Amino acid sequence: MEYKVLRQLNIHYFASIAVLAVLFVLAILKIVRFSETPQAVSLTVEMYAVVITLVAIPILLKTFAERLKKIKQAGANPSEATRQYKMAYFVRLYALAFVTVGNIVLYALSRNQNFLWLTVALFVIFLFCKSSEKEIFSLTETGDNPQKQEE
Repeated sequence: MEYKVLRQLNIHYFASIAVLAVLFVLAILKIVRFSETPQAVSLTVEMYAVVITLVAIPILLKTFAERLKKIKQAGANPSEATRQYKMAYFVRLYALAFVTVGNIVLYALSRNQNFLWLTVALFVIFLFCKSSEKEIFSLTETGDNPQKQEE
């Protein structure tokens, strides 16, 4: 069951990165444009975009880590632990994707390099969001682990 969940999470992970990467490349190559000339984005919008991006990253990563701790401490049955893990994973992944899309749209709209670099930073953060076999198995581990019995 864990491998099925891991495969499902990896499909979501790679699909979201692929969609975001294509959108980002289209924005860089000026294929996606909202107008012929770049639109000025007010300093307030730029400030809020930077703050939202910089605040969202640690909050989403820390919240996910805290959620994993709670799942482990609760000692829920494997199916409930898996369900909770999937929910926490999807919230983190798609919240980061939402912030990334916002920065890509703002870059495509204004051609402001700050949004370009924020998007690049978010793509780096995605490297830390891939689901791992170790995480899932540690959450669903029961007393009779088949790998331990084989050793």
